[in-house]
Amino acid sequence: MSNKVSREELPHYGKGVVERFVTEQRFGNDYVKTVSAILYREGCNREASLFSGTALDLDALEANCSNGSPECTVDMVVGCVKDWLLMVELKLRVAKVTTKVSTSIKEKKKYSRLLINVNESFPVCPRVVILLKDKNFEQNKNKLMRLLDNNLQYVPMTVKIFFNKVFA
Repeated sequence: MSNKVSREELPHYGKGVVERFVTEQRFGNDYVKTVSAILYREGCNREASLFSGTALDLDALEANCSNGSPECTVDMVVGCVKDWLLMVELKLRVAKVTTKVSTSIKEKKKYSRLLINVNESFPVCPRVVILLKDKNFEQNKNKLMRLLDNNLQYVPMTVKIFFNKVFA
């Protein structure tokens, strides 16, 4: 069976993957948080309780390990089957997508990839999930994709869709 993830699909959550990655990289377990805790921190109230898995809190890691700031990285990295790492950016407080939002997502993807793409045993998924709030989702998704040149590496979705595609 291939160890590759196509551009059209997202890998499914893999229990223990983030913990193994963090241990191998010697980041420290302080940066492993529950997905629900990261979602709550970023403004998700209703659906956060659906998630029982863990993720690497990349904002916390970056803020504590270098001169960078949490604004430089995606919010979390979810460990998936076959040891894939899936970057996830949460834009749940964004009411209306702007050019500034799309530019920051591009920069965060680039910097986060450099930070976590240090180990061939844990490949980084070519897609980045961007979680948007339910209100005006279609409008914001369409505008964001236009601003990102309809690049299929970016996957805007709601928290509920993310749960169903990656965790269910």
